[in-house]
Amino acid sequence: VGPTGSGKTSLLRWIADNSNGYRTIYISKPPLQISEFVYIVNDNFKRRFLWFIPNIKNPYQIPAFLHKKKERVVFLIDEAHESEIDVLEWLRVLSDQVENLSVVISALPSFEEQLKDKLETLRKRIAARIEVLSLTKEEMREMIKMRIEGSGGTGIEPLDEAVIEALYEKTGGFPREVIRICNDLVMRAVSDGKE
Repeated sequence: VGPTGSGKTSLLRWIADNSNGYRTIYISKPPLQISEFVYIVNDNFKRRFLWFIPNIKNPYQIPAFLHKKKERVVFLIDEAHESEIDVLEWLRVLSDQVENLSVVISALPSFEEQLKDKLETLRKRIAARIEVLSLTKEEMREMIKMRIEGSGGTGIEPLDEAVIEALYEKTGGFPREVIRICNDLVMRAVSDGKE
């Protein structure tokens, strides 16, 4: 859980890109209906030569299908606070039935109240809770440095410590805001002909 712009989606995408040995299925928005999981699972388990024939035809086949798979499967569900209660309840049942399945949910802090009020059974099954907050000034500096170096630059140049200080004061360390303002600074410099 964490507020908008705190890096929840970036964290889920990092997990998806760095989960060797697991089949991760990233779901950017939770399905509105349980039946949509049929398309999600079929899409992620396409057959090599018979891709036009679906593996499963209804959601009730998903537990048996996933159980037959010998690999560990992880559903990464973003924006879970927008999910329908029956979809979340079905995920709980699915994770109970399939021992090689894990579900990682990302949501706004209000999601915890939603769980407490309507889905106590799902709330009690949460094995770990991570709260994603804003970055410290040093973490923000490291993020900026990594992005600059990833683009072929060195350190935090062309920025300096005064800019880092001002960025932190203006953004509170929320990654999305830091990135947006840094991009604006670069675009302004380019349009003004500055290095």
